[in-house]
Amino acid sequence: MRWLVPVLLVALAGCSRPPANTGRPDPGVTNPGVTNPGLPDPTLTPGRTTNATQEDICKPGYTRKVRSVSESMKRHIYSSYGRARQKGVCCEVDHLIPLELGGANSKENLWPQPWNGDPARNQWGAKEKDQLENRLHRLVCSGKLDLPTAQQAIAHDWVAAWEIYVRK
Repeated sequence: MRWLVPVLLVALAGCSRPPANTGRPDPGVTNPGVTNPGLPDPTLTPGRTTNATQEDICKPGYTRKVRSVSESMKRHIYSSYGRARQKGVCCEVDHLIPLELGGANSKENLWPQPWNGDPARNQWGAKEKDQLENRLHRLVCSGKLDLPTAQQAIAHDWVAAWEIYVRK
């Protein structure tokens, strides 16, 4: 599995982040001209980590212990993306770098992620990102991938990382 790191680095070298969506009417759904719809605006959500180690994140119950996003923070995140929280509509406030990979509970790591996705139609949602998070967590905790590489992959372009680690 050591081949994953060089493959990931080569794959990410050619990836680009989507341009900032200045209107932000529906971030992450399907935006014509965006390389990978489903990514957060990198100017608002570049990703942020904590000082958690591999040992920390691999302990059962770690994410329950560190999860702390207030309702006011969630409202701020929706607002910064020009969205309003509506039951059954749009999104969930999600961590770009997930807690199980040492992600922070800060505004630089949170965004309103769409629920529904369909990779066959180049639409990316929470289900696909959750698959990637679980896969990267297993790889890190088994020692097959180092934590900084997993964090960088998901922060840089989680859709490209999904293609490498989940779809394969």
